[in-house]
Amino acid sequence: RFAERWGVGGSAEILIRGFRSGYAGAFSTLNEAWISQHFELQASDRWLLEDPQASIIDQGGDILFGVDAVSEEVLGTVALLRRDDDVIELAYMSVASKARGRQIGLKLGETAITRSREMGAVVVCLLTSRILNPAINLCTRLGFEEKPSAGEADDLRADVYMEVEL
Repeated sequence: RFAERWGVGGSAEILIRGFRSGYAGAFSTLNEAWISQHFELQASDRWLLEDPQASIIDQGGDILFGVDAVSEEVLGTVALLRRDDDVIELAYMSVASKARGRQIGLKLGETAITRSREMGAVVVCLLTSRILNPAINLCTRLGFEEKPSAGEADDLRADVYMEVEL
């Protein structure tokens, strides 16, 4: 009971929240840590992570955050990048290593699909890498299917294109 009440041991509820400027630092920190663990940061990453307001929000996208209900700590995040009127790209999904296993990625993904529908999208797509098996499994669980790429990927790390129709 103590752990539940005080959020010790990872059992506190996770709230999914929309973009707030105060969360921008967590968006950058979580994604830089995750990308650096598996790949190298690219110039396009830095541009998106350094100013998510200008690079994502002001371009018609959104960013969602998984926040611990007790501590208010941001434990996960995902960006919804506007590709055109009908297409949203799910990108920059990251969960803090200490919070993995709490279904934060699943909650973020489900909410991202709902939010994409609210934003008028007909299709949600994503790019990932075959070396990221847990990410592919999560996306499949969310209803995404692997398809031939819709064009050349800007991200050289990506070798898997997936989408879900809304």
